[in-house]
Amino acid sequence: ALLLWHLSHFNRTIVSFQRAQENIFRLEDIRAEALNLMSDLRGYLIFRELNMVSGFPSRIANLIDDIGQMEARFSDTSQRAEHLQAMSQSLQAWSRVAEETIRFSQSHRGQIARGFMQGTGIKLMAEFLDHLNFLLKKESFLMDQRAGLYHTYRTTFAVLILLGAIAIALILIFFSRSQLKRLSASFETSQWNLKLALEERRTHQANSDFLSEATKRLSTSLDFHQNLSEIAQFSLPQLADWIAVDIVNQSNPSSALRLFVYHKNPDKKPLAEKLLKLGPSHRKSPSRKAIETGESQIVLNVSNEQLTTIAGNPEASEVLKELGTRNMAVFPLISRGKTLGSLSFVLGDSGRDFSEAQLELCAELTRRTSASVDNGLLYQEAQEAAKARDEFLSIASHELKTPMTALSLQLQLLVRALKFRSELANSYQGVQLCLNQVSKLNELLDDLLDMTRIRTGQVVLNKTVVDLPELLHEIVNRFQPEAQALGTSLTITAENPLSGIWDPLRLEQIFTNLISNAIKYGNRQPVEISVSRRGSQGVVTVQDHGPGIEPEFQKKIFRRFERAPSCGHLGGLGLGLYITHQLVQAHQGTIRLRSEIGRGSQFIVTLPIADLSEGSLPVQKQAS
Repeated sequence: ALLLWHLSHFNRTIVSFQRAQENIFRLEDIRAEALNLMSDLRGYLIFRELNMVSGFPSRIANLIDDIGQMEARFSDTSQRAEHLQAMSQSLQAWSRVAEETIRFSQSHRGQIARGFMQGTGIKLMAEFLDHLNFLLKKESFLMDQRAGLYHTYRTTFAVLILLGAIAIALILIFFSRSQLKRLSASFETSQWNLKLALEERRTHQANSDFLSEATKRLSTSLDFHQNLSEIAQFSLPQLADWIAVDIVNQSNPSSALRLFVYHKNPDKKPLAEKLLKLGPSHRKSPSRKAIETGESQIVLNVSNEQLTTIAGNPEASEVLKELGTRNMAVFPLISRGKTLGSLSFVLGDSGRDFSEAQLELCAELTRRTSASVDNGLLYQEAQEAAKARDEFLSIASHELKTPMTALSLQLQLLVRALKFRSELANSYQGVQLCLNQVSKLNELLDDLLDMTRIRTGQVVLNKTVVDLPELLHEIVNRFQPEAQALGTSLTITAENPLSGIWDPLRLEQIFTNLISNAIKYGNRQPVEISVSRRGSQGVVTVQDHGPGIEPEFQKKIFRRFERAPSCGHLGGLGLGLYITHQLVQAHQGTIRLRSEIGRGSQFIVTLPIADLSEGSLPVQKQAS
């Protein structure tokens, strides 16, 4: 009776052990799925691909259902059931945070989305994982406890059998041994399954870490050549023994270019470089097939005949043999339905074979690399378009400047000829008007030329000693007739002496633009200019009393082609303040704006005063 009692408890211990083991598997699956959700959301915030988050609602609902099933299993234990309920609540709250994060990201508020996720999202996921880890520890403790009882009951069996009668003992020994063997086999199988499951979890976590690091490397630059080179080297030796990168020729889409070949063994670098010099892959090679069909190509146990076909010529075939080519997995780089190139993962010297998990990892890495290459190509196209635009503006401005100069000279000659002939007074006024319009066109062309020079870094500063108050007095005197004609008073307060090493022509351009704007937009109100010294800096302020500039436009008034709404009825390209800002920065200075609606605007220019001692005067400086 005692033996049977121990046997029944022994069976219950085994069942309890298996049940705890099953609970651990389920909890591990829940944790893995939760981490996958978090990883997919982070990937979506970087690449903004909706297919990464399209299945979120169903996946989260499945997780909540799994937790509900676990609650039913733990209904007899209130503490564990409470932790499961808390997990379900945390997951539901995290689901709402994920929906808000996706909504913010889709509305182009990526910074808010990332902040929202890194704050509330990470806190909720941490609470979820804390409860889950508690349950895992609890089940692991129960499993260890049952394992201890297993050994205790087995010892008890041995003692009872030795104390029993010989005849009964023989029968019980036979029965107990067979039963123990079955239970021992079951226990050992469970331990082996648990070991395999834990190993699978570790592999999955390592793959997730690998993809996370690869994504970080792909997002550090918009140069797709650099990204492809770095990601190819990063993949060795985890994914392959050597790797080749092919890209579609943008000038001839029907052909492909081989960009990189890398081998994990530094001693085989000359072979990799030789394969790279042999040019693009053969048209029958897996890489070309992947590019042409848009489908992955898996070639296992490559024979010598297959290698000759893949190489296309004996020399390339020999190089492939020396590199070690036994298994090949080629994945096309596809983004927005367009094939951009391919990644070829090759196993050879290591004797490894591609596992299903490894192929899935290669495919996912290729998909993320495709998005990076597509972004790099789009950025390259944008840069080339901007360069072409700047070149066009520069050429067009130069070409227009030549006839405009000749026209201006002819109009000036006509003005002089007509000025003292009263009978041609009307003709004189018309020619003078034409001359004024030509002058305005010349100013616009000068602005366009300056903008293109600034954009291409071709502005040259011819620095010399400049008396700043004297320069401003000259500019103010030149504007006095125009200001008086408009009924505007123009005054200057200057602190003498104040000299520095600057480009006088560029300073004249800066302050001419600011004073001209103050007169133009000042509503015929007084304009005050002041010059002072603050330590090692010269400060010039230009104050008008016009309508002022709205606060939302003050931050972008120094950008190209920006004009405040209050100035929209007046002419111009919106380049004057942009050029002024760039020229001030070229002098290592600053320009600031203070403005209130109805109270006018004040521009404050600060210029460093260089040492005027002998040998400190630069003649020319290329402005960046």
